[in-house]
Amino acid sequence: MFRPLTDNDFGAALNRKVDYLKDPGMQLKNFSHYKTTSGGYEIVSEYKLLDGDASFVQTITIHDNGVLQVKNNFEVVEANHSMILKFGNSLTLPKSLNTFRWYGRGPWENYDDRKASAMVGIYEGSVKEQYHPYVRPQESGNKTDVRWAQISNGKSVGFRINYVDDLLNVSVLPYSQEQLYPASEKGQEHSRLLEEDKVNHLNVDLKQMGVAGINSWGSLPLEEYLGCPLKITPIPTLFLR
Repeated sequence: MFRPLTDNDFGAALNRKVDYLKDPGMQLKNFSHYKTTSGGYEIVSEYKLLDGDASFVQTITIHDNGVLQVKNNFEVVEANHSMILKFGNSLTLPKSLNTFRWYGRGPWENYDDRKASAMVGIYEGSVKEQYHPYVRPQESGNKTDVRWAQISNGKSVGFRINYVDDLLNVSVLPYSQEQLYPASEKGQEHSRLLEEDKVNHLNVDLKQMGVAGINSWGSLPLEEYLGCPLKITPIPTLFLR
């Protein structure tokens, strides 16, 4: 629901408006697991969050061929919030998985409102190369319109993510969200001083809000790139493989 804020986000005062999304207060309501008729296994976790203003259900199906299918469903109960910054899943990975290969827009970072120069193709690079060293640490490294992404050790060990119904936003970085967004007020942090985390951080999102850029003194992304206004219910279901 939250991403490290960009300089444009700070200009739009999102550090005061949506900073609470860092901890949406997810509480597990129900948990179940059972075998499927096809021989796989299904795990269903249901949460409430934002003080009960929204619900989130994640269904993970483990197929008998080893493929995992992830279905996320987010529904608004009370629309008393202006927006969320993204919707998807975040995972931590061992440092040995240090090679990122994807079929989507690239080779540089791109976002819904900043992708015209990023052509669709198959690209590959190290995890470290995915971070663009802005002067101040912030959101970085996202890839849009991703058909599939592969994270590996550069050889035979790793895994692959496939889209099902909707193209994805994917990023993998050697830095945590806390490193890229250490405080809700701007400090004197510098990207050159970042030290790699002990794990790599993978984000697989259905939507992420654009990064704006009309100016850095108050404007949000254009409405078509806001991505995740909480007035929309439900946000479309996300499937991963």
